[in-house]
Amino acid sequence: EIVGYGVENGIKYWQIRNSWGSNWGENGFFRIVRGIDNLGIETNCSWATPKNTWDKGQEFIHRVSDDQLKEFQAQKLYESIKEYLMGDRIGATPIKDACRVRQASFQGGEKVISKRPHEYISPLDLPDAFDWRDNKGRNYLSWTTNQHVPHYCGSCWAEATTACIADRINIASKASDLVVGLNPQVVVNCKAGGSCHGGNPAHVYEFAHSFGIPDNTCMNYVGLDSEKTCDPFDVCRDCTGPAPPANETWPDHCWTVPKFKKYFVKEYGHVSGVDRMKAEIFARGPISCGIKVTPKFSAYKGGVFSEFSVWPTPNHEVAIVGWGKTDDGEQYWVGRNSWGTYWGENGFFRIKMHNMNLGVTSDCTWGVPVTSEQEQVEFEARSQALKSS
Repeated sequence: EIVGYGVENGIKYWQIRNSWGSNWGENGFFRIVRGIDNLGIETNCSWATPKNTWDKGQEFIHRVSDDQLKEFQAQKLYESIKEYLMGDRIGATPIKDACRVRQASFQGGEKVISKRPHEYISPLDLPDAFDWRDNKGRNYLSWTTNQHVPHYCGSCWAEATTACIADRINIASKASDLVVGLNPQVVVNCKAGGSCHGGNPAHVYEFAHSFGIPDNTCMNYVGLDSEKTCDPFDVCRDCTGPAPPANETWPDHCWTVPKFKKYFVKEYGHVSGVDRMKAEIFARGPISCGIKVTPKFSAYKGGVFSEFSVWPTPNHEVAIVGWGKTDDGEQYWVGRNSWGTYWGENGFFRIKMHNMNLGVTSDCTWGVPVTSEQEQVEFEARSQALKSS
């Protein structure tokens, strides 16, 4: 895919993206001499103009949900989660009817080394609406995922946290480089907080602090637990041809990639309550939060959601990426789910801010990514030492 062009030292070149992962070439890209049909690059190109489906996007989503997805979302999805997870355990902690623990907890406690945003940002200084999907005309978020395909996997605890860390990397870099998406499958393979039977989102930040997480090109998401815990082959791999026979799942010609970029977090902690959550999101980026999934929430199609629950114990993990206010003055959170873009509002949802919100403000976590080259070198060295010890 040719994405641009330039000149370096008087040599004209094309800027091109390959599909061999970020470990290949220049972060998955390459440059090739322009103007001489180098390797036939200028001989046979094609293009297409997307059909405008976004101006009436919600109308399309509602039609699909009503005709095809309503029963799946309201019944099959909720019941499959309930049946699949009922009675399963992570260590000694029962997680019934949930893909995350009831209360997120850090094994070694919080790691806070700088002032937290609520300590220097007044609630009065925060805007009425703020959304990292559109901050001064730029979307800083990584792509939305679906934890349920190709197999059902209760990996919400890994999906929401890796998305938040990736979003914060994109924010810190001002998205001037490549948009980063971190790898939830590696987190599942390493049991960095849980498995496909649910987990503890706080542990993902601790894992990212100690060992780092690769991007999505190291491992495809398969929605299954790994037979081995954090085997190097299940952290970053590559394969070569020929393609396997149609009846084979995994190709034989694959190997472990020994060197790849890992993304770290340098501090992490809890946050709860409207004002503190707003300050954290505004200053540093999206946060991951627990929420109580109900049949009504599973069937959500759009609008500002609200539902009363006597005891809204979290059983699912989502990302909160912003907030807003309706024309009627009703305040809401903007959240991202991990059930695909055909759910809700293109994979996102809006939910009441102060009450009747299924406990979304009660148990949230955050992490600050490593972004400087010097810190990256230090964390890489420490990670290697931890693995060797």
